[in-house]
Amino acid sequence: RENQPVGCYLRKPFDIFKLAQVLFHADSFGIQELERSEVKFQNVRVAIVDDNKVNLKVTAALLREFDIIPEVFASGQGILKALDKGREYDMIFMDHMMPEMDGVEALHEIRSKGGEIAATPIVLLTANAVSGVKEQMIEEGFDDFLSKPIDISELRGVLIRYLGVYQS
Repeated sequence: RENQPVGCYLRKPFDIFKLAQVLFHADSFGIQELERSEVKFQNVRVAIVDDNKVNLKVTAALLREFDIIPEVFASGQGILKALDKGREYDMIFMDHMMPEMDGVEALHEIRSKGGEIAATPIVLLTANAVSGVKEQMIEEGFDDFLSKPIDISELRGVLIRYLGVYQS
């Protein structure tokens, strides 16, 4: 197999989710583009809220590629407790459909707190990519919208748009 171009590669240590992406969906997840990316963020605080453990791990792994170490929460109540204890975030990624308190309810609670907390950019994460949902969620108060599975170039764009500080 000499002189054949490398289609995709992984850095060690292997992440099980990246390995699955390469094996099953390399092109749809933009792995090649991601590995060559020079966009890195430093000293940013990002939270991910999702009741699905796999979604939390995958989203966290994608953010780590940009040197972001996110804090993860399995519920809307979890992020609200952290905010009440004084935790601050530069950005929050919020799942839409969660039991007990969905993403819209958690968003409204965060926005009702006022001050800097209320101004935190909150990006909806959802598998519900039906026409009109994005507009409806922006009207609810989300700053932006990413559909699942997360497209790495869209994630990069959202990070640059709201965090503003990056190296390329």
